[in-house]
Amino acid sequence: MKNKRTGAMPGAKPLEWSDLIEQDSHRFKPPAVLRKLFDAAGVRLDRPTVTHCRSGGRASVMAYGLELMGAKDVKNYYKSWSEGGTSTTRQS
Repeated sequence: MKNKRTGAMPGAKPLEWSDLIEQDSHRFKPPAVLRKLFDAAGVRLDRPTVTHCRSGGRASVMAYGLELMGAKDVKNYYKSWSEGGTSTTRQS
């Protein structure tokens, strides 16, 4: 499905799921490194968080990484940008 609009979800913080993973071992990076990544992106573990990507698959890695770090209120927006990017209604 082709996107009808471009941009980002309102309030989104830019952090790639692959930044959480060690390239050689394919395991999550150590907690201290994950903490720095989340802090640098402005992701607060004590606030409700919704992860998203194109269809929710890669976002599930981010959701799990957040939970590993102790986040309690994490949800994965399963339809993600495949729904948000094809909507003709602008959200604010």
